[in-house]
Amino acid sequence: MADGDRGKFSAEYADGSFARGDFIHDVFRIGDIKLENTTMGLGSDTDISFGLLGIGYTEFEAPDACQENIKYDNIPVSLAKSGAINSVAYSLWLNDLSKMNPSVTDRTGTQLTISLSDSPTGNVLFGGIDTTKFEGNLARLDILENQERKVFDEFVVQLSSMSIESDDSCDIDLVESPLPVLLDSGTTNTVLPDDIFRQLKTILGATHIDQVPDLVVPCNLGTDGMIFSFQFQGEQGPKIRVNANQFATRFPDPIFFDSGPNEGNEACALGVESADDDIPILGDTFLRSAYVVHDLVNNQIGIANAKFNVTESNIVPFTSMGATIPSSTPVPK
Repeated sequence: MADGDRGKFSAEYADGSFARGDFIHDVFRIGDIKLENTTMGLGSDTDISFGLLGIGYTEFEAPDACQENIKYDNIPVSLAKSGAINSVAYSLWLNDLSKMNPSVTDRTGTQLTISLSDSPTGNVLFGGIDTTKFEGNLARLDILENQERKVFDEFVVQLSSMSIESDDSCDIDLVESPLPVLLDSGTTNTVLPDDIFRQLKTILGATHIDQVPDLVVPCNLGTDGMIFSFQFQGEQGPKIRVNANQFATRFPDPIFFDSGPNEGNEACALGVESADDDIPILGDTFLRSAYVVHDLVNNQIGIANAKFNVTESNIVPFTSMGATIPSSTPVPK
């Protein structure tokens, strides 16, 4: 670590968590791949109990304490420069509601897989896609440029509509005009504009109970066939269907309703929050239902409905730097 790097690392996240400390330079290993002189933040003052792997745009890497971005190659860029993968791109498959604990790494040709959960297993796949993990073809969405800074710095795409489908044929439209949303695997919940959030919590019957401060819903949410449909980039864009049960997150120690219409049923935390004035975020409670490819060279997202609990694999690598997402088709404009 150079003296000029001391005290420069400072990061704060959407949920209010933070890390401050020094920038360091060290060898970073993933499986049998070794990345020399990798820049990392060492959080000596933090309320985060686990490590974070920055795999977004380098424009949005942790700013220093003076609010100036320190530009350096992050892991996807370093993997591409080392020849471990062919393009700066990766795929994310979170898979159902299993715990996310880093576990196994596996390298196959020009892509690298890191498992994210115990059982069933989700993963992040650098440099390729796995065609067994999604339905149909991937639709290519355009990432929206930061209009103020005139750069691509976050995975913001256009959400065209959001509706609730139910077996009783009483569909409800929640988003009727285009809305920029951030796809963010670093955010656990889905964060929606306050007017949409208030409608949604009423529809789902979210309430407070004495045991926890969170809004809660019955853990059997979604057994009535209620499905959320998210459509992206226009009327011809892809629709990602999310069962309502993906918005019900169990507590580590089971909690039960002790009164009211759900008395005796297990209570789960509602995996949706109000965005207030911030940009809406489609976090893990949405992303589990989608297979998402991040192409940081062409500034595109590939997206399709995910298949849950798939054990087989068919990995297709990006063929070269800047190649389009394999098995994908563009959304008509």
